[in-house]
Formats: sequence, C-alpha cells, structure tokens
Amino acid sequence: MYKGARAPLIDDDIFVGRERELDQLEEWLLSHTLKQNIAAIYGLGGIGKTQLSLHFVKQHKIKYSSIIWLNAKNENTLKAGLLDLWKRISGKRENELITNQQDEELAIRNVRQWFSEPENNQWLVIYDNYDDPRFSATQSSTGYDIRQFFPYRTQGSILITTRSSRINFGKKLQLRKLEDVQQSLVVLAKYSGKDTSRDVDAEILAKRLDGLPLALATAGAYISQAADSFGIYLQLYEEIWNDLAQNTDES
Repeated sequence: MYKGARAPLIDDDIFVGRERELDQLEEWLLSHTLKQNIAAIYGLGGIGKTQLSLHFVKQHKIKYSSIIWLNAKNENTLKAGLLDLWKRISGKRENELITNQQDEELAIRNVRQWFSEPENNQWLVIYDNYDDPRFSATQSSTGYDIRQFFPYRTQGSILITTRSSRINFGKKLQLRKLEDVQQSLVVLAKYSGKDTSRDVDAEILAKRLDGLPLALATAGAYISQAADSFGIYLQLYEEIWNDLAQNTDES
C-alpha cells in the first residue's frame, strides 16, 4: 500500500465500536458497479474519522490493487501528495521530474490519467482532512474544490474525511460520539493502563468527556504519565474547566 501522507497507526485493542459505520463503508466502497464509489465521513474534530478510515483499510486492503493516502487539508498539501505519488509511479529520477509550474501541472494530470487507465480500476484513494470545501453553492476564501484532482474516468473508490457537512457529492456518513459509556471506558483503560471496571471516577470522567475518542485518549495518556488516578485527573479537569468558564464570563 502506498501512502502519500503519513497516517497514524491503528491499535486494534483501542479501536472500539463503529461496527455499523464499517458495514456502511463496506457496502458503499466495495460494491461492484460501473460507476465510481465515493463516500465521505464527516463529523467533529477528534471524533475518529481518520481512525475509522484506517481501520476500514486494514480490514479490506487485500481487496484493492492499491491504496493511496493523501493529505487534503488544503490544495498545497494535496498537490504535494500527488506529486510524490507521480515520482513513485513514473520510474524517473526525482531531479528529472518537476522543475517549474508547468511540470507540476503535467505531473498531476499524469497521476489523474494513471487512475483512469481501464485496467487500473480497483484502487482506493483516501483524501484525509478535507475540512474546507469550496463549491459553486458554498462560500470560502481559503477552500478548494477537491473534484478537480479526481481521476478523469469515473472508476475506483474514493473515501473523504471532513469536518464539513457541505460535501454535496457521493454518499455521506456522519460519525457521532461513542454512545456506550463502556466503549469510552475501554479507551480510557487502554491509554491509561489502569482498570476502569470498578472505578467510579473513571465512569464519571468517561461521561464528562462525552464519548469523544480523542479527548478520552488524551486523558488516558495523561493519567498514565502524570496522574495517579482518574479522581485526580477529574479534579484537575474540573478546575481548569471552571477557570475557563469564569474567564469567559468576565470577558
């Protein structure tokens, strides 16, 4: 699998829940149709969109001829990923490839053409962190339309992660918070290295962090390094939260 950008590693012991979402992605991205499969996962930052995408890739990587991971945070990062991909698939030395803007545009067109070759139709491309879309019906001074970088031929599969619900093409999957507090406790336990099964403070903290995977992982990691218990962390958390609320009221 080629990765056009560094993606975090998956810890299967920490990835919890999301069975329904994985089943939905499988239905959308592994369907055998003559059209291109496009799906977008959208939701809050830290909700687990990238992690879900990585887990889907790990489950189904043998079903694709190639898997390309691209950082779509902005137009420049996406172009950089496409140019890096072209360096890998062209077989040419790096110093022979791109010396000016015309070379850059040609290389990107060549990548799009490579994705469009009739015999190359079993790939999966993940456009990660496409958080600032700009389409004809939306206003954005900094965003861009990602479709200008899609393959020319409508084949293969595309998965997009985004914080925006404004994506107006493909199928959309909203990723929500972990609904079961037991799933939150699993994340806390794995990152903290502590038993949460009979810890009242751990359950209070899990509910306080409201099923947000990144917040749970961050709390667990901090507890493993700097706090003796969930109770101590919970006390620190409440003190900081109250200070922030007080400062907000005063301003």
